[in-house]
Amino acid sequence: MSSPSSSTSSSPSSLSDQRIPIPSGVHHFKTPISLKLTDENFLVWKQQVSATLRGLQLMHFLDGTAVPSEFLNQNNCNVANLAFCTYQQQDQLLVAWLLASMSSPLLTKMVGLDSSVAIWGCLLTHFASHTRAMVKKFRLLLKTPKNDKTITTYITNIKKIAYSLVVVGSPLSTTDHVDAILDGLSADYDGFITSILSRQDPYTVDDLEALLLAQEERFEKHKLAHDSILQVNNVSFSWNLKNQYKKKPSTCPFRGGRSQHPTGFRPPNPRPPVGLVFGPIVKYD
Repeated sequence: MSSPSSSTSSSPSSLSDQRIPIPSGVHHFKTPISLKLTDENFLVWKQQVSATLRGLQLMHFLDGTAVPSEFLNQNNCNVANLAFCTYQQQDQLLVAWLLASMSSPLLTKMVGLDSSVAIWGCLLTHFASHTRAMVKKFRLLLKTPKNDKTITTYITNIKKIAYSLVVVGSPLSTTDHVDAILDGLSADYDGFITSILSRQDPYTVDDLEALLLAQEERFEKHKLAHDSILQVNNVSFSWNLKNQYKKKPSTCPFRGGRSQHPTGFRPPNPRPPVGLVFGPIVKYD
């Protein structure tokens, strides 16, 4: 015969504990994410936040799912749910951790938001429109021509833009990356571009960079040879010009038998005044 204690029903408190599980513990975030959230790095920051919360099994705090009821109905009376208290405690610790990982300009946008799901939703809305503007901006920067920049500087700038597009969630394909590099080259590279585009197997970005560096080296070599030829021609021309205008002796009616004009110009013989007749001098007594 069973004992009375075994036949009696469980207490209300034990039943409530069985219906809604109470988290075993609350996680305290000791340090914020080292990378502060700015307008330029949301996707990188979001990846770190998501990885941390998935590891701690706390991702449901950001989407608002699995939120326990604030009160429980026991014997027609509302009593506080311990699971909700634990949930709220963990949520506020998560709010503090998220805010500590943001830069000052973004903190002002979080004023009045008191839950992690509200903060997360505000960030997603803000960066959705901001990301579209940044993608358009970076796509326009890809069209910047090389001009007088070196190949190394030119390709490095394009790589920075490509990385920025990855950060805002719009990565460049290899084909688009190669096209962006070729489109910014000057007419001096037309032959090079034709040879690149005529190949069946497309080049990678690293291969194209190596070929452009070799082409730039050839351009520099030809430029030095051309400058040397110009320098020799200039010296020869100056020497000939100097000899051409060098003073030469010439017969001149002026005193000294040498022309006084610096270029050796010889003026014509002077003519007598009109109306004067020259003849033998007659002496009258």
